[in-house]
Amino acid sequence: MKKGNRTFHFRFFIGIFLVLLALCASSYRKYRLQNVSFVYADHLGDPVMTIDEKPVTLREFGCYIFEVEAFFQRQAYAYNPKNLTQYWNTHFSVGEKSTFLYDYAQKIALNNAAADYIYAEMAESSGMESGIVDLNHAKNRADRICTMITPEQWNATGLTPGLILQVKKRSTLAARFAKEYAKTADFSNYFGNTGELMGGNGDFFQNEILPKHKVIYNEELLKKVRLGTITVNIGDTNYFKIWGEKKAKK
Repeated sequence: MKKGNRTFHFRFFIGIFLVLLALCASSYRKYRLQNVSFVYADHLGDPVMTIDEKPVTLREFGCYIFEVEAFFQRQAYAYNPKNLTQYWNTHFSVGEKSTFLYDYAQKIALNNAAADYIYAEMAESSGMESGIVDLNHAKNRADRICTMITPEQWNATGLTPGLILQVKKRSTLAARFAKEYAKTADFSNYFGNTGELMGGNGDFFQNEILPKHKVIYNEELLKKVRLGTITVNIGDTNYFKIWGEKKAKK
């Protein structure tokens, strides 16, 4: 190859590289601007999804966020107590399910919420109502969460004791209905514990129950709601409250 041609090709590839670099930088700046301008508290009334035309607001979803973040924050503490965000930013490569932990955690929270709403709706349609035992159980679950939440977490989520109790009443009714439904359901094509299969992240719910309902996700909002940053790892202190424990890393 002549020297002139080599120079031309070199300059051509350098030019292409610089164009691609500029495009990446532009996309990154756009991403940063979108997320910097996002204020969680300003969207509490926005739906994260609708289930059979019924909206689930970000404020309600905050209860599921709190529980899922508490669960994974415990794992983050075991993974690296000196840098809790490291675990949240871990990328898992498992074929088509390759994902970051914070996205995986969000999906779990969404599935949990969807299962509660759908099973509770099915329970009401079948005439099932919450009994005294259910209500007491829901109250105990709600009280337990309320004693765990820090002032920072109340402020971050916009949750109230009344809203948490409402969520737990729905969840308790949903769990009772799912348990009854499982008694006559056909699990011949599935393996595992029926309780897990019926759960929001279980194969039976995902394949047999969920497709029968209209669930629409607010993708524009959800891509800005990053788990691992809402009720944990906030401010100057990494609050780490899990099921009655409270630890903080300065």
